[in-house]
Amino acid sequence: MDLKRRAIAMLLVVSMLVSTCPIYTGATELPQKDVFAGTVPSEEKTSVEIDSRADTGTNENSNIEKSTADKNSTESSENTLETNTNVTEKTTESTLSNADTKETTEPTVSNTDKKEAKETTEAIVETTPPQQNELPTNSGKAGIQTASETDVADFTHTVLNGTYCQITAYTGTNATVRIPSEIDGYIVQSIGDNAFKDNTTLTTVVFPESIETIGSNVFNGCTNLIDVQLNHGLTNIGNSTFQGCTSLVSITLPSSIKSVGGYAFSECTALSEVNLSEGLTTIYAYAFQNCTSLERIDLPDSITTMAAGAFDNCTKLSEVKLPAGWTTVLDRYNSSTYYSSPFDGCSSLTKVTIPEKMEAIPKYAFQYLIDLKEVVLSEGV
Repeated sequence: MDLKRRAIAMLLVVSMLVSTCPIYTGATELPQKDVFAGTVPSEEKTSVEIDSRADTGTNENSNIEKSTADKNSTESSENTLETNTNVTEKTTESTLSNADTKETTEPTVSNTDKKEAKETTEAIVETTPPQQNELPTNSGKAGIQTASETDVADFTHTVLNGTYCQITAYTGTNATVRIPSEIDGYIVQSIGDNAFKDNTTLTTVVFPESIETIGSNVFNGCTNLIDVQLNHGLTNIGNSTFQGCTSLVSITLPSSIKSVGGYAFSECTALSEVNLSEGLTTIYAYAFQNCTSLERIDLPDSITTMAAGAFDNCTKLSEVKLPAGWTTVLDRYNSSTYYSSPFDGCSSLTKVTIPEKMEAIPKYAFQYLIDLKEVVLSEGV
């Protein structure tokens, strides 16, 4: 019975195949309608059963071979998958290993390390020695220099009291000198007479804020001195301080200066620009004598006193702005004997204007000015 069912099932399979190609059993052709009806003649039944068994055996063998092939294919695929998985894992491990190696090779820089590196770099920059043309440094304490001051060892000084000292001489050879504000712990308050006298190497001098007074002839005869930077706090320019500085072209006096001494800028033949500030009260005799390049001067209204010959022989001086507060003309030697105009010998000065706020023209103001042609009086004089 089982064999019959199996044969019928095979016939159904065969019938499906017959739909595309005819089936032959020896020389006898099986009618297609009989196959579907299941009515096979008895004399042909054995043949069909044999053929069915053969086909069944063949199909079973084919199925066994196919199953074996499928199994082999599956095992091959699994082996391939396992191999690929192993390769992938090895590749991944290799990549991770390389990444670990790279991370190990490359140094890790933390924020702390960066900060320390920056501080080290800044320290290197700060400790780099100055260039050849740079000035040495001095912190203001003895033996320690700052970028703004010349070596204190180049100066001699005298202690005035427990706090201040006075520079008495400069023994260095620098063309540019920045005067120190302290020496040996003492504040430099003043510069004594003749401290830089006849120093023909000096071209530039810079005063510290601590200087209050300067003596006589301090820079007298410094023929190559071009640039002078005076500090605010300085109260006077001493007698003959810059006399004979023939290369000096311009000078500016800060508002703290109250007086300009006799002959202070005498014989400064290249001096063409003088800037005087409000606060100045007195210009002594011959202060600007023979400044033959000076063409114009504005005198601040704070000036009350000018001595005879203050601008003596300034032959190019042609324009003067007079101070409204001017009240007094001193004689040449403070002896009440030798009086003359502060502008004596100014041959180019042909016209002056009396300022509006000047209440009276000082005595001797224009004495002996033989070239003066016109005096203009403002209202209120």
